[in-house]
Amino acid sequence: MRRSHQARYAALVAATTFTLVMGACSSAGHSSAGSHDSSQPPNSTIVPPSPGLLASPMPSLPKGVTKAIPVGLGPNGATFAFGSVWVADHHDGSVSRVDPKTGKTIATIPAGAGPGYVSPGFGSIWVTDYFENAISRINPKTNKSVHINLGDNHGPGNTGCSAIAAFGSVWVGDGFDVLRVDPAMDKVVGATKVGHDPNALPCVIQQGGGLVWTHGPGNKIYGLDSKGRLAKVLPFVNITFGNGKEWVEQETPDLAGRVIALDPRTGKRLSVTSIAYPGDGVNDNMITSPGRVWIKNVTTSTLYGIDATTGRIVTKVDMNGLLAGMPAFAYGSVWLPIFDQNVLWTVDAS
Repeated sequence: MRRSHQARYAALVAATTFTLVMGACSSAGHSSAGSHDSSQPPNSTIVPPSPGLLASPMPSLPKGVTKAIPVGLGPNGATFAFGSVWVADHHDGSVSRVDPKTGKTIATIPAGAGPGYVSPGFGSIWVTDYFENAISRINPKTNKSVHINLGDNHGPGNTGCSAIAAFGSVWVGDGFDVLRVDPAMDKVVGATKVGHDPNALPCVIQQGGGLVWTHGPGNKIYGLDSKGRLAKVLPFVNITFGNGKEWVEQETPDLAGRVIALDPRTGKRLSVTSIAYPGDGVNDNMITSPGRVWIKNVTTSTLYGIDATTGRIVTKVDMNGLLAGMPAFAYGSVWLPIFDQNVLWTVDAS
């Protein structure tokens, strides 16, 4: 059975615990960058990075990587919105706002205890959290954040996956539930239970085809309608939308991984691409760009670029065993957070 989102995160933390302890010991104190909303938890104080202790520089960038842009500690999820690239700096308790033209960080914004993923909607950036039953909302006009408590009655887990804006609400997995948050009140207004398996907690990934999609039990994805009612279950571990197609990730009985292009009207398979081993299906690791679909595969430590017309793999970026987060597309490049290097890689998406 595929590991839960929380199990994968535990392994990720174990891989970086020693360097984080050393970095914390080397810090002379704590400081905060950017504005801090009074409702933000006190444990989101930003620790200044110590690059020499926390990241071992690579001798050279892998083929296909054009830049390595420094950000905060433990960059995990990225998105592009409001003219900027936003990345959740997990170990800083912050979000870095990066100018995609210059690669410079223009704001560092407190965002919870352990930021996970970032996504836009309703004029804001929404940030999930690996440690809390909460999300943060960032105003891109002021670079200030608001902490939104989701309550603690939804079962085990946290909100480490994405928060998706759709149908007038922000949708986020929390415990056994997919919650709907009213952006006008910043309050939970609805919940849909998706199974009772602590090893397969809901993890909201995408909106598409008139539904909001989440991971769930049985290595399947679950589609919820605008009212939060279960409308469809598909035997895949991932889904994204783009280039006029639905893209799904399938894990076969022999543990091979396939990316399948589907006709969104008929469901007909248009292409099937083998990626050797299953990708990181417990996270939303597939994105699209013009003419391409991209999938980050943890098992092979590779970022694959697939031609959206032919289904052929046209780009392979070797991540050299490094931990990588959720990528984003902006300004002709894929922006890939490299967790244990504290950088964003830019990959030519042409």
